[in-house]
Amino acid sequence: MSTIVENVASLKAEGNAFFAKKEYQPAIEKYTEALRGRATIAKDARDLPKAIELALQACANYLQASRYFPEDDERHAWLLDCSVTHALNISAPLHVSLPIMHKLREAVPKMQRIWINSALAHGGRDARLAKTLLAETEAMEQLNKGIIDMNDPFTPSSSAW
Repeated sequence: MSTIVENVASLKAEGNAFFAKKEYQPAIEKYTEALRGRATIAKDARDLPKAIELALQACANYLQASRYFPEDDERHAWLLDCSVTHALNISAPLHVSLPIMHKLREAVPKMQRIWINSALAHGGRDARLAKTLLAETEAMEQLNKGIIDMNDPFTPSSSAW
């Protein structure tokens, strides 16, 4: 019996759509809130603390929504990228953005095996993801050289971003 419970728990943790169906809709609602938040950020750019708060909220909502797709689904990678983009755009501390970029790096090869010719791929998905992965490489280089630490804000250079 415990093996069945463990299998169910692991399937749910992997983003299996059957087990996550009840949780998926609230996540998509948060994803929609993140989209609205992005529009609000553009309108409230003069209110910097509010813009930062909304960007961090959007980052968290996109990250939450990504968890309801398997790692090999292109929406998982895309939502991770949306999440980390919000963090990078406000120069969030590296401890916020780097773990998301690591998850993205792990997800991209799995996703590309299946979704190499999708509409999103033909619309520039891979170029966008490559820029984020280049930003991760830059962050790791700066971290390894001691230029920054995990609590420092991080914004990719213009060549990476």
